[in-house]
Amino acid sequence: MDRSKRGGSISLMRHLKYEDEKVVAVESYIKDLQRDIDDLEWEGEQYKADKLKILLNEVKEYRDRGELWYPMF
Repeated sequence: MDRSKRGGSISLMRHLKYEDEKVVAVESYIKDLQRDIDDLEWEGEQYKADKLKILLNEVKEYRDRGELWYPMF
């Protein structure tokens, strides 16, 4: 996923701001993404939730490959 797609998804996140981070722990990032997706779905913001689901799937792929850190650039 290129930076423009990822950057747009990051701005949808509510609980933690990751804009200043270079890399983040995969497991923490997955939990935060899931929390934000749940909140967006609860509030009827399905389009925004779907955008974060794309990012969530990418981060899960990193985890499944054994990566502990996810690059934010």
